[in-house]
Amino acid sequence: MEDKSGHHKPLRQTSNSAADIAKTYLKDKGRMQVSTETSDGDKFNHIFDDEKLDSMQNELGEEQQDLLIDEDTLKAIKQFEEIIKERDELKEQVKRIAAELENFRRRSIKEKQDMIDYANERLLLRMLPLVDDMETALGAGKKTSDIESLLSGIELIYKKVLSTLEEAGVKQMENPIGTEFDVNFQEAIATVPSELPEGYVAHIIQPGYMLHEKVLRYARVVTSVQTENQNIQQDDDVS
Repeated sequence: MEDKSGHHKPLRQTSNSAADIAKTYLKDKGRMQVSTETSDGDKFNHIFDDEKLDSMQNELGEEQQDLLIDEDTLKAIKQFEEIIKERDELKEQVKRIAAELENFRRRSIKEKQDMIDYANERLLLRMLPLVDDMETALGAGKKTSDIESLLSGIELIYKKVLSTLEEAGVKQMENPIGTEFDVNFQEAIATVPSELPEGYVAHIIQPGYMLHEKVLRYARVVTSVQTENQNIQQDDDVS
């Protein structure tokens, strides 16, 4: 707090100042005189030291103001400490959340990689018995001259392979020979003169497969093409 000259006055303890004011008041009370002799008819005339009382009142006001400033400072310090505490708590929460996100990211990467590595686990497990059947057929083929029986065994294994693939959602496309070439399911690798209309499938090189509603492998086919003689013959037939 500053006085009129601009200098800072030190804070004083309220309890001690109040006691000093009380002592001063009791001491000065003895200086109070009471006069019963009045010319205007008053029976009592109290005479006080007004200057001293005004000084005491001013000092008390200053003490109260100093006390208010001190309480505001303490309140501000307390609020600042609460803000610091809240900040530290938020920092800890951010650290925990960041650690949890990092752990989640690592788990997600691992789970994704596991899905890639083991996505075909069930299908491969179903294929193992077919490998066993092939080994048995090969062993039997080396010991027998019965080609018909060997072919029957291989055909049985082939059907089991197709059945296993169908259980996994893989199905062989229907034979497209004699149908119009469809770019959505077939891949033309060559053309050949044929009695079929031009642009039709004349031969199949490799069958196609579907995985549910998606093309897993396009069928590789040879499409028909009309020769010049065929075009002349068709024109003669029309005429």
